[in-house]
Amino acid sequence: MTQWIGAFALAGIVFFGGCNNDNRATIARTVEQWQGRPVLIPEEAVFTIQTRDTVAMDVYAPTHKVLVYVDSMGCTSCRLQLHEWKKFIAEVDSATGGRVPFLFFLSPKSVKEARYITRRDDFTYPICVDMQNRLDSLNHFPEEEMFHTFLLDGDNRVAVIGNPIHNRAVRDLYMKTITGHETTKSMNTVVEVPVNSLELGTLSVGEEKTVSFTLRNTGNRPLVIYDVVTSCGCTAAKFEKAPIKPGNETEITVTYTADEAGVFNKSITVYANTDDSPIKLRIKGEVSE
Repeated sequence: MTQWIGAFALAGIVFFGGCNNDNRATIARTVEQWQGRPVLIPEEAVFTIQTRDTVAMDVYAPTHKVLVYVDSMGCTSCRLQLHEWKKFIAEVDSATGGRVPFLFFLSPKSVKEARYITRRDDFTYPICVDMQNRLDSLNHFPEEEMFHTFLLDGDNRVAVIGNPIHNRAVRDLYMKTITGHETTKSMNTVVEVPVNSLELGTLSVGEEKTVSFTLRNTGNRPLVIYDVVTSCGCTAAKFEKAPIKPGNETEITVTYTADEAGVFNKSITVYANTDDSPIKLRIKGEVSE
C-alpha cells in the first residue's frame, strides 16, 4: 500500500491542489478502503464497438482486468484521453499477449456523445454505455475522478486503484502487478523506414491512388503501432494493429483521393513504441483540372 500512497502523492498535487498532510491522509484512507474490495459488474452490461456492434466481454475472466469508469460530469472526451488509452492497451497487450481485458464503462450525456467520441478517435475497443449509471450505483465509487479506474484481480477485487493514463507512477504499478516484475526496462523498439516519401504523379480530380510504406522492426521488442493520423480527410490510412515481431515488417497503406486541382503534399503521422515516435511519412503529387 505504501507504493500506492507514494504514487498518489504525486497525483495529489494536481487533483487536490497540493499534496499536504490532509491530502495524503485522504489518499491513504481511500486506498485502504478499496484495497481488496470487490467491484460489482451490472449483470445487464452490454459492450459494443462505437455503440453499434455488440461484442462479448468476459467480465469474470480469471485474469487481471482494467476497469475504467467515466461519469457524465464535465468534458467526457478530455477526461477519457482515448489516444493515451490506445497506447496503454497496446503496451499491456505486448507484455501479456492480450490476456488482460479492459472494461470501459461510460455514463455520457447521450449515446450520441459516446458514438461521436469513439468514432472521432478511431477507438475500436469495446465500451459499455451505461446511461443508467448502474456501475456506480452498485459500487458507490469515491467522488474524486482519480479513483475511478481500477486494476482488478481474477476475482474482480481491487489490486490497484488509480488512473495509469494520468499518473506515470500508477502506470508503473499497474505493469508491475500485471507482469510480476519491474518495468523500468524500455518497451520501445527500433524501426527502419526505407522510404518515407512517395511521389503519386499526376492525378485527375476525384481519382484515387493507393500506396504502401514499409516499416521494418530492427529492434529487440515487438513493434506496436498505436495510431496513424493523416493531415486531411482526403487521405486515409490502414495499418496492422497486432504487434510486429523483431525482424518482421509491416505496411501502412495510404489512399489519397484527389479533391482539388493543384500540387499536394500530405503528411501521415505514425505513433508507435519507438524512441523517435512519431514517424513522419509523406505523399506528394499534382492534381490536374
